Amino acid sequence: MTATKPKLLLIGASGFVGGWLSEVGRERFELFAASRQPRASAATGHRSILLDVTDSESVKSAFDVAQPDGVVLAAALADVEHCEREPATAERINVTGAQHVARECRRRGARLLYTSTDAVFDGALGGYDEVARPTPPNEYGRSKARAEDAIREILPTAAIVRYSMVLGFARREGVHSHLDRLAKTLRAGETIEVPIAEYRNPIDAPTLARLLLDLIGRDDASSVFHIGSRDKVARVELVRRISIALGCSGDLAQPIAALPPGRAKRSADSFLICRRLPELTGQAMPSCDDVIARAVATERKTG
Repeated sequence: MTATKPKLLLIGASGFVGGWLSEVGRERFELFAASRQPRASAATGHRSILLDVTDSESVKSAFDVAQPDGVVLAAALADVEHCEREPATAERINVTGAQHVARECRRRGARLLYTSTDAVFDGALGGYDEVARPTPPNEYGRSKARAEDAIREILPTAAIVRYSMVLGFARREGVHSHLDRLAKTLRAGETIEVPIAEYRNPIDAPTLARLLLDLIGRDDASSVFHIGSRDKVARVELVRRISIALGCSGDLAQPIAALPPGRAKRSADSFLICRRLPELTGQAMPSCDDVIARAVATERKTG
């Protein structure tokens, strides 16, 4: 990184996590927000750039504009069913796109942080640390695991960060997070059916954004990192706790054993054991209840 305010190219800026990275990082970095549908940036503290990761020339052009010290690659085809239906599309966006970005980072000497997922694990072990071998259960997870391998081969100095469910309200109109959708349904008094046998360790969006930006600024963060709450919780229990935190009934979370037909296979228990980040930074991971409280507090009040 340079001694002056570093330039950060944020790829996937129009998404949920990208929106949080833009908001949290604007004071620390000169931000260049890149996506396939860039937004007007006059009031957001960053410059917007058109970038399509599947097009190597588009990637080069964005790098020419930004001249970044660091790059966060948060763009992906993350719709599990879409990836299952169209594996070639998942390969083109998630794998080839990652290769284009990694090669450009190598060519220009820019730091790279790649955001990955707990979906690289099938859940059979019930807990995975950073050295566990990926065993993806679906095409989305397989594409992300292949992207991780490709990045390590092209740019061994990259940081690869896996996380699970991210909780928080979206920072801009037109972007809807998992919590946005949950809150709307729960406040309407409607029940939510949740698979009974799936466990996760979520992280709240502001904490995730801060930790990602801390890592991109460290030259000694060249490894795989896991980020998530220090305890895991069944998804149905997670929805129950969120409902209560929102002031709604905990009874609105309804466990189901039979999954919808055609639903791609998910990990039963993809608990991400977080060892490296606390060892590197000295920061402990939050509890699941801490994550929920922080996430609910991110809602913007109106009126």
